[in-house]
Parts: sequence; C-alpha cells; structure tokens
Amino acid sequence: MANFTLATPSQNQIWSDNFITSYVRASTYKQFMSTNNDNIIQVENDLTNKAGTLIHVPVFDKLRGTANDGTTPLVGNEIALANYSVAFQTKLVRQATNVQITEELKTELDLRAVNKSALQRYAAELLKNDLNGVMNSIPVVNPTAGLEDLSVLYSGATAANLNAFCAANADRVTFVGGSNSGTMSTSLSSIAASTGVLSAAVLSAIKDQADATANGSNFAITPYQSKDGNPWYVLFVNPVGFRQLRNDPEIYQSTKDALPRESDSEKNPLFTGGDLIWDGIIIKKNRDYGLLGNVGASSAPVAQAQLCGINAAMMGYSMKTKPTRKNEDDYGLNVGIGFMEHRGQTIASVNGLLTGMVKVFHAS
Repeated sequence: MANFTLATPSQNQIWSDNFITSYVRASTYKQFMSTNNDNIIQVENDLTNKAGTLIHVPVFDKLRGTANDGTTPLVGNEIALANYSVAFQTKLVRQATNVQITEELKTELDLRAVNKSALQRYAAELLKNDLNGVMNSIPVVNPTAGLEDLSVLYSGATAANLNAFCAANADRVTFVGGSNSGTMSTSLSSIAASTGVLSAAVLSAIKDQADATANGSNFAITPYQSKDGNPWYVLFVNPVGFRQLRNDPEIYQSTKDALPRESDSEKNPLFTGGDLIWDGIIIKKNRDYGLLGNVGASSAPVAQAQLCGINAAMMGYSMKTKPTRKNEDDYGLNVGIGFMEHRGQTIASVNGLLTGMVKVFHAS
C-alpha cells in the first residue's frame, strides 16, 4: 500500500511561514512593521529571490513649493520630488537544537515541538534586541562620498559622531529640561534629575517639534495613520520614563476617565499596565531599554526615547527564514532542528538627518 507523503519543499514552506510569523509577532514590534511605506518600521523582502546582501530602500520627501495659480505655465516650472536612499547589510542569523530519540522515550512531551517553540522565542529575542539597538543608534554620514549613511550603536559612537548628530538634527533631537548646544556631552549635562523628567507637557512639545519638520527645508517626519485615518506617533520609552508618564496628573486623569473600560480586568488599561495614549501619541514601554549612564547634571541618570513617525527604521531579508535539519543523525538517533535567515536592519536617515524620528534624552 502506498501512503501519501507531503513533499518536503511544501513542508518547509509551511514551517517557514509559521515560524517567521510567530517570532516576529513575539518580538513586540510586529504591530509597527509593514512591507508598505506606511509604518514605523518598513520591511523589505526584495532580495529574498535574488543574489545580494545589501538592501537599498528608496525614501521620498514630500513635494514642496507653492501651487501654480495659472498665471505662469506649468512647463518648465514643475517641482521635483526629492528622493534618497537608505541602505543596510544583511547577515546570517541561525541557531539549532538537538534531541536524541532516547530522551523522547522518557516523556510524553513532543520534544521536537518544544524545541521548535524555544527556537521561535530565541529568534524573537534576537530580532527584538537588534531592533532595540537600531532604535537607540545614531546616523553617521558615510565617509565615502555618494554612499548612504551608516547606522552606529550609541555605545559605539565617537564624540565626533555624536556632536555631528546633534548639529545635523537640531530640529529632531531634544534634551528634556536642557538644550542642544551642538555638543552631545554638554547637552546631556544640561538634563537635571528634577526638570528632565517626561510629562504630558513635554510630550506635546515634542510632538509639535516633529510636526514642525513638515514646514522646514529638511526631510519631513510623517505620522502614520490608523485605519480610520487618524495620525499617530509612537513613543518607545524605558520603564522609568514610562512610569513618569503614567504618574503624570494629566495622563493619569485621561487614562482614568477617557479610555474605554472593560469588564474583564485583563483588558482594563488601569490594571494591565498596557500602552498609554496622549495627544496623538501611543506610548510604548520597552522593558529592555537601559540607561546611557549618569551623564546628566550632577551625575543624573539619563536615558533615550524615540518619538517615531513612518520610516523611522528599516529592516529586511535577503534570505527568508527557513528550517534546517542535522544530517549527522547517527542512524536516526539524533534529531537536530534549527533555523537560518539573512536579515539586516538600520535607523533611517539621509545625510545624517533622521527621516522619521525625534530622539528624546530625558532624566531617568
């Protein structure tokens, strides 16, 4: 009797699709990721069926200039759409586990399924950590003329990198309770523990700062739109900054009185400690954000947060996530399963200028 056996490529595709969906969802950034040019993190898959590991993503500024009132011809007076490119390199990411048949015989648990779930959590942790690093990084103008910016982790940036960032992003970096002097160390030292905390008023001012870039000569920060067409920014902030905002009287009162109430306590924002909302800003706590150090006034601890519009960051794959299996199975004794992908990510910038983000340095 011949039994039907599903072709291996079909099995791999199902495994791959389920795996990547599960681990991206578990990374906490899923709701802000999209393959369209309309979300906080733009995902590119153009190289998944092509050779290459360097992904170039085109970015476009808004059309600028006054409308033609009919008194001058359009021919010869067209306005140009400014367009640029963001690039990042993908790298190999992989891991695996091994189960022996002798161990499977000791339990009713499906150890292969358990290991697959563990691999998904592991991949989610890797993606989350990589995106956290990108969000906290700074753009650096490429020393090679004509090439796109580099993304440098804050911890690895030189004083020259940080100072150039402050100067280039005067309209999209803020030091709460302090000022941007053009020198990062001096600007950070202007943040005092008492006056550098996040608040409702501070958030509204930062939102106004992001909105004002639309009227400047540089790249405009654009909020993303919900399904009903409302514009939103997203603030990623560490637990201390989130607690400052949760305890702010205005935000506390709006959470208490204005947000929908659920009979189920697990859905009630007062009990779950979920996202906060204020003045068109979704406030997202990131438990893995740490401190920059005791670099504020009188050695006050300082942290970084990011107010994001669309295209704040980019990520992409040059090889889609796929399952791997161990060939050296010792006549079927060992079952090794793993995953492998080629993935990269970067903060989005043009000529050292952030295209979708205001960086916020605050007392923490």
